[in-house]
Amino acid sequence: MEDKEFPPEFKNMMKEKGVRAVFVSDIVSPHPNHCTNCGGVGTMYIFIATMGPFEFPPQGRIISHFSEGKWWGGRGFTFPCPKCGGRERTIAPGSIPAQDRMDELTEKMNYTNI
Repeated sequence: MEDKEFPPEFKNMMKEKGVRAVFVSDIVSPHPNHCTNCGGVGTMYIFIATMGPFEFPPQGRIISHFSEGKWWGGRGFTFPCPKCGGRERTIAPGSIPAQDRMDELTEKMNYTNI
């Protein structure tokens, strides 16, 4: 992800007090004409963890994220891709439709309500 161009808001959000970890979507499209920055979905996603790491999902009405064997609690945000301006939402032959890629990404987010 080192060559990614992030929305300016990302850097400000990462510097906020109480941020414990930051997770950024890394979607790669198999289609060579799709935006290499957002994978062709037109959107970049960031999860700001303000709690964790935990061994188990945090309790209560908390949005949680699982990464590398640990659970984190926090909030997710989306922004238009700064490289393609969010216009890269077209469906190309041989590629996964953009909405399917976003659905796949959001399925990785776990919402707990215990």
